[in-house]
Amino acid sequence: MNFFKQLVEHTEAKTVIWGKETTITMDETIILPEAIVNTKLAWIENNKENIIQFALEAEDFLYNFNNFISKEINKNGKFKLPDGTLLTETIEVEKLEKSIFIDSVSFYDEVYFNIDLGTIPDYFGGIYLVHKFQVMIMKWNLQE
Repeated sequence: MNFFKQLVEHTEAKTVIWGKETTITMDETIILPEAIVNTKLAWIENNKENIIQFALEAEDFLYNFNNFISKEINKNGKFKLPDGTLLTETIEVEKLEKSIFIDSVSFYDEVYFNIDLGTIPDYFGGIYLVHKFQVMIMKWNLQE
């Protein structure tokens, strides 16, 4: 069964975004046109750096994370992440950015969708950073 047909029939399908398998869901009360789903997924694929930068800045994640773990590292010489990874020093932005992946994308209507970001190793502590996006897709974009 192709991706879009599965998404419409089961409200969930898998695809690869940023090199990793990602779950795509669609609210069961809507059926988005395939062109809109594909255009938004392409936008996500092509805007990795912007999405990551927006998410990390909105949460001030790196500063807060490093501040938190540095206290444990100073006290115990290490910090254990929820997935068992041991850190002996704070992390740099490049390392964090490389660890980020998209766990899922959820479509709610033609305008709004959520992107759930995770990390490997689990810097986010077993949760996902969820950000709601609004990407207007103009008709002329769909014809390209």
